[in-house]
Amino acid sequence: MKIGLIRLLLLCLCVNTAVAQLNITVTKGYDDKTSIAVVPFLWTGPGAAPSEMSDIIIANLERTGQFEALDQTAMRSWPSRSDSIVFAEWRLLQQDFLVIGRLRGIEGDRVEVTYELYDPYREQRVLQGSLQAGIAQWRALAHRVSDAIYEEITGIRGVFSTKIAYVVMQENDAGAQYRLQIADADGWNEQIWYRSSQPIMSPAWSPDATKLAFVDFMPDGSSVVKMLDLSSRTIRTLAERQGAINSAPAFSPDGRRIALTSSRGGSPNIYVLDLQSNRLQQVTNHWAIDTEPDWLDNSSLIFTSDRGGSPQIYKLDLASQALERLTFDGRYNARGRVGSNGERITMVYSNGGGYYIATMEMDNRRVQVLTSGNGADESPSLAPNGTMVIYATKRGTNSELAWVSIDGKVESVMPSRFGDVREPAWSPFTY
Repeated sequence: MKIGLIRLLLLCLCVNTAVAQLNITVTKGYDDKTSIAVVPFLWTGPGAAPSEMSDIIIANLERTGQFEALDQTAMRSWPSRSDSIVFAEWRLLQQDFLVIGRLRGIEGDRVEVTYELYDPYREQRVLQGSLQAGIAQWRALAHRVSDAIYEEITGIRGVFSTKIAYVVMQENDAGAQYRLQIADADGWNEQIWYRSSQPIMSPAWSPDATKLAFVDFMPDGSSVVKMLDLSSRTIRTLAERQGAINSAPAFSPDGRRIALTSSRGGSPNIYVLDLQSNRLQQVTNHWAIDTEPDWLDNSSLIFTSDRGGSPQIYKLDLASQALERLTFDGRYNARGRVGSNGERITMVYSNGGGYYIATMEMDNRRVQVLTSGNGADESPSLAPNGTMVIYATKRGTNSELAWVSIDGKVESVMPSRFGDVREPAWSPFTY
């Protein structure tokens, strides 16, 4: 079992990933979807609009599996202002909601979008907003509009403006090449932030989404925890020791500390690093393998350990050192990740027949298996609004990213066009 868990720490790191753009396809959604008509927004700027903003909004909403957008060819009119809406038309088309909007160029290279959301049955406007940004932020504006519409209808904050970090591995004449990349939550605008000829793994976001901690490997086989500042593009080494495992970083909710795994004392144990003082404190001390920490809050952690004979998830109170085993359902529970409100954790689950993504409610410890694929799922990361989990999975010979809703009813895939893509990490809210 130790060998298996060390592979989880290291070999699983022959982690791969890549893509020039992640194309997301919904493979399973809700049966009873909210119908919504998003009318093409009126462009009044000079020249042509960079793209049809309504298409981006439609794609965002439909990707959740909760919405079904009306085909624009079925629309009888394209209103852009309230006085041109004929509500009876939209009721006849059985639309629960109607979105209209206007776009105009303003000083310099900036653009303003004004959007309105209506309930055709009540004939009422339920949301209105206006945003400005540089024309280069066109898709970001569309994501902000999508977030506002989604929150108004569902009562849940949207995550269309968030980011996803992931690792890409591609083979070329020089051998395997690894890249740490970040893309928008819809797979667009991917950027390479770090390259290495050695494996990269376990990207982890800071709470303010300005930094990424990750694991890099040295030529001698040692693993090193590093931190990338996204604003300055500078890299700081946080934990290293020749011949030792240093891995699985996780920022505390206040952003002041990082929990990580290190074998500097022999067996892999959990340590906490103070980012200001650089003080590294060992918080578990056991002959078994303790790994994959995450924070329940600023005073307690969860982590994976095989101290009970199989990998399971434990809770540790840092002040009292009180230890509690959390998972008992299943032969294998690992890579626990805490939701933003601490009410549930997601994890990799197995009962002997493959590895799947599961969730456990903290109050009653009820476990629900979310995925039902080929049993090759790994690396779950929960959306900051708690509605979706992104994870890596193996389909055929390729690794790709996939989504599943927290109730297991919606599934999406993000197939890679180049190389293998794994180790996803969903960012916190970015505004």
